[in-house]
Amino acid sequence: MAGKSQAGFEPEVADAMFAGLEEYLSNAPATCATVSLLAGHRRRLSALECQVLADMKAAGNSDRNNESAARATGASKRVAAAVAKRASAVAQNRSLGDALAEGDIGESELDAIAYASGETGGAGATSEELFEQVKAAGPDKANAVARQWVDEQKAQDEHDARYDRQRRLRKVSRFTTRRGTEALMAEGDAETIHLIEDWLVAKADELFQADGGRNVSVADHPRTYDQRRFDAFAELMSGGGASAPDDGSSSASCSAFSSRDVAFHVISYASDWTDDGPTKAFSLDGRRLPAQLLERLSCKATFLATVFDGEGEVLFHGRKKRLATPAQVRALIARDKGCVQCGANPLRCQAHHLTPFNSPKAGKTNIDEMALMCSSCHQQLHDNNQTLYWTHGPPRRGPTPSASSKDPDSDADTKRCSAMPTRAWKTRPASPDEIAAKRPKSGRAGS
Repeated sequence: MAGKSQAGFEPEVADAMFAGLEEYLSNAPATCATVSLLAGHRRRLSALECQVLADMKAAGNSDRNNESAARATGASKRVAAAVAKRASAVAQNRSLGDALAEGDIGESELDAIAYASGETGGAGATSEELFEQVKAAGPDKANAVARQWVDEQKAQDEHDARYDRQRRLRKVSRFTTRRGTEALMAEGDAETIHLIEDWLVAKADELFQADGGRNVSVADHPRTYDQRRFDAFAELMSGGGASAPDDGSSSASCSAFSSRDVAFHVISYASDWTDDGPTKAFSLDGRRLPAQLLERLSCKATFLATVFDGEGEVLFHGRKKRLATPAQVRALIARDKGCVQCGANPLRCQAHHLTPFNSPKAGKTNIDEMALMCSSCHQQLHDNNQTLYWTHGPPRRGPTPSASSKDPDSDADTKRCSAMPTRAWKTRPASPDEIAAKRPKSGRAGS
């Protein structure tokens, strides 16, 4: 676009100024500080792009037109759609663009807020509560926080309708992939898929332990992470005989494969319990369970409750035990719900000592000194000589009082939920007495 597009703005001048900045930065030293500097400039440019597209929307452009404008720059369809959604959220709340430019949030966090805004008619973009939760969660867990927030805005009948629709459409399809392998695809309700995945993760972890676990390096493991998941799936479907590695090794590892029940973890609140079980409950990822499924679970499942104190701490063992007990692991799952860094499935996680048990500082196997971490994040933490710690994050509102409450005007539930503690997990360099002896690198071997 030649000439002036608006009074006081000349594209040629902007191009010349940017070219000068680009030339200057091209001579910057190859250091982490330079990478951080460049990331900051990229973030500010992204914020300006969002603000320009937000102005275009305010002038009458639709989201589709904004997406087309982003596509015209050479962006992929996926990236252009994300940019248009960010701009739509910024149009709803201009402070989101400022927060991106100032580094309070990154593009991933803004994308999560934009998703929530699109799902709630713009409410997500203006929610201070959601902003603080996403900001505290960080880029790896922002999407999970946003999905949970959206889910909390929906009424119970919306969850029931979604469950019924997914159940009607359930099926298994067989097809040949582009790689020439055969595949089965199961689709249906989210709750059943989550349960199957949890079962699969648990079985794959048993194969990992049978093959040597973390005591064996990645190069020496008889099968990869993906191969173990396939073998676990075959074992579950066939009832046995399909989980041995194909490297000619002994089948002893297969005999170590034991049957293990997988718990369906349910989060509920005391105010929603009756003598027959909970009347309202949520899955670990924050999805409210449909009434039909909850009724079936109440008939067939044994509910295990974990009671926390005001700080969310339970079950102390000091240094009497090296490994977390099953009860402690259940408590960690209820508190952390997955890897505290990337949000991975809790059954793929280990109980990590914030201060290593075998470090000079001698960490303890106490709930307040442990956290759930997946193998990848766990190994990366140790390889980089870092330690994990938590700070108080923004309180979660939690569920609103149920319509069946004896006193619907009471704010007791609201006060209880607003006081629910949350944790924002961060890392820092470990001191010399917080560094444990190195183990063989397991990389992605941990399942």
